[in-house]
Amino acid sequence: MPLNMLSRIYIISSLVLLFHFTLDGAQEERPPISFQVFLWPGTPNPNLAAKIQEQQAKGEGDTMVEYIAPTIKFSPDGMQKVENIDAAERRLSPQYRYSGPMPLTFFREEPLMDGTSRRIPLAAVNTPETQKQSLLLFLPNPKETSSYRIYPIDNSLDRTRPGEACIHNISSMTIACLFDQQQVLLKPGQNKVVPLEAKEHVYIVVKIGAKDDDGDWKQRYAEQIAVNPEDSLTILIYNKPGKSTAFRIMKIDNPKNSAAIKVELVD
Repeated sequence: MPLNMLSRIYIISSLVLLFHFTLDGAQEERPPISFQVFLWPGTPNPNLAAKIQEQQAKGEGDTMVEYIAPTIKFSPDGMQKVENIDAAERRLSPQYRYSGPMPLTFFREEPLMDGTSRRIPLAAVNTPETQKQSLLLFLPNPKETSSYRIYPIDNSLDRTRPGEACIHNISSMTIACLFDQQQVLLKPGQNKVVPLEAKEHVYIVVKIGAKDDDGDWKQRYAEQIAVNPEDSLTILIYNKPGKSTAFRIMKIDNPKNSAAIKVELVD
């Protein structure tokens, strides 16, 4: 084979390898994300269930059981490091940082006879590469009651700026939402950013409507929530357990920094 032909083959091969390594490097350099976990009421909690069984075995079934948080762990680098998630029902966890590949996987560890442990998956989620701040709702998983279903929300200030609210319909029905003076129609899983239009600390009315069996719109729920002009809010519209036509509202203040997020849950 002529020398110049060999040179061309060598150059092409080198370019292919360079392109391959460049792609691999781009995947490894995915920006890290910050996230918080919110455990929805009714999610699995083997620790609490074991405590209740223990008390019942002792004949103390009528005694109130002190809440015990479930064991949820993740690997901050997606490899060997392990960190516990400090989470409890109806409460936001502290902020955590993840710099590994997707999906972000949560697990519990089960000890083995040889002194090591294995990871039992509890939930996994993929977040977009552009999403730097996530609120991860841990919801009951109807397909597997011992695990979770994660609903990820971009609650960064890039998504919802100060003076705005992002309304999320996580219910099972299409809803009409009157947020102060803003009218929004949302299918299940949809969300929309609306302005707060508050000049000072005020209470605004949020009304939720849905169609009845005849296809007519009917108001299902209304609630006042407190807002400030500089607030960045996540508003969740959800169903009461077992009632597809009964709705409730959760207001969450989006993080302005690494401080804790305030949650306002209306029962």
